[in-house]
Amino acid sequence: MYAASNRWQEVGKLRQDMKDRGLRKPSAFNVIENGKEVHGFHAADRVNPYWQEVYRKVESLAVEMKMVGYVPDLSCVLHDVEEEDKWHILNYQREKLAVAFGIIKIDPELLIQVTNNLRFCNDCLSVFKFVSYVYEQKVVVRDANWFHHFQYGPCSCNDYW
Repeated sequence: MYAASNRWQEVGKLRQDMKDRGLRKPSAFNVIENGKEVHGFHAADRVNPYWQEVYRKVESLAVEMKMVGYVPDLSCVLHDVEEEDKWHILNYQREKLAVAFGIIKIDPELLIQVTNNLRFCNDCLSVFKFVSYVYEQKVVVRDANWFHHFQYGPCSCNDYW
């Protein structure tokens, strides 16, 4: 709440209070299956053996999406950083890494299924729509609350997530 309202002092106080009490929020991650292999992704992840290939795909996706009118939703970055840094943070979100991996490694006739332990942001919603529309590949994302089915663009939740 505080970060979304750009109340950075309150964010700092709350984080310090959580730290003092020994509280931690769960680490965000995504999982995608490819055959019998399971691949996990964290934001800006470089642990996956295919990370360089995945990063190249994420970068080409960003260019492709901008060519058809995509504008990154920088309000989804809840950090007090410069605009350019916000773009970088958005571009390498775990959801985008997982979907890029799916585009590269999963047969186009099969669906890309991503499991997310938390909810995803509006910017990721736009990316999932784009991927399902442009690549004509069905994308299913399981977040903390719903299964989201993207086929030829729209989401089954009608953007109510």
